[in-house]
Amino acid sequence: MDQIASPHDLGDPPATEDSARKRTEAELRLMQSAIDHSSDSIYWVKAHGGIAYANQAACRSLGYRLEELLSMLVSDFDPDFPPETWPAQWKKMKESGTITFESHHRSKDGRVFPVEVTTNYLEHEGQEYIWAYARDITERKRAEEALRESEERYRAIAEDTPVLICRFLPGGEI
Repeated sequence: MDQIASPHDLGDPPATEDSARKRTEAELRLMQSAIDHSSDSIYWVKAHGGIAYANQAACRSLGYRLEELLSMLVSDFDPDFPPETWPAQWKKMKESGTITFESHHRSKDGRVFPVEVTTNYLEHEGQEYIWAYARDITERKRAEEALRESEERYRAIAEDTPVLICRFLPGGEI
C-alpha cells in the first residue's frame, strides 16, 4: 500500500536532528496560523464546558476578546446548551466522535444568530476536548425562508384559483 509523504519528505535530503526540529516547529506554526485565521469559528471545549481555545473568527462573530472567551462556558454564548444539559450533551458528542447540528450563538451585544456546528471528540495528553467548528448560517436560513414563502404563495395561487389549471407533459399528457 502506498504511503502519503509529509511535505518535508518530498525530495529533501536526510535531515539532521536540528533541521528536523526546525521544520517541525515551522509546520506547527503554519498549522496554528491556519487555525487562527480560519473563516469558521473554532473552539476547543473542555469536559466541563469551558473554552480552552478560540480562534479569531470566534472572537469576531461573538464580539468578545480571546481572554473573555477563555473565561466562559459554552452556555454563556449558546442558549441551546444551558449548563444543566451540558453533561448529557458532552456524553453524546463524546460517544458519537463527530456530530453536526444546528444551534444558536449569542454575541456580546445580545444578537442571536443561527450556526451549524460540527464537533469532534479527542483526547490529548490525558485531557478530553471537543473540537468545535461553528459557521454562521444566517444567510442560508434567510434563503430557506424565502423559498418556503415562495412555495406557499405558489401553492395558494394553484389551490385557490377558481379556474382549472392543468400541466401537460411534452407528449401532451395531462
